[in-house]
Amino acid sequence: MAEIDYNNKGELVCSLDASECALLKDDVFAMIVRADKKVEHYEDLCMDGFGTESQTTLLEKWRERAAMLRTIHRSLLEVSKSIER
Repeated sequence: MAEIDYNNKGELVCSLDASECALLKDDVFAMIVRADKKVEHYEDLCMDGFGTESQTTLLEKWRERAAMLRTIHRSLLEVSKSIER
């Protein structure tokens, strides 16, 4: 079971086993797919400058979310590799 705690420097520390890491990777990947679909949807709506201000704002938010999720997924891949060793 995953444990979350703080080390003596006040930094957040989380311990995962291989199965928990795999589940998280799968969930984050599904979120990436959804975010990419939202980005594509809002890009289509905003094409050629015809999108509303709220659609343009949502496009940027989904782009940021997709980028953040990719960073998290890369981190989980690195953790997964180190667990497997």
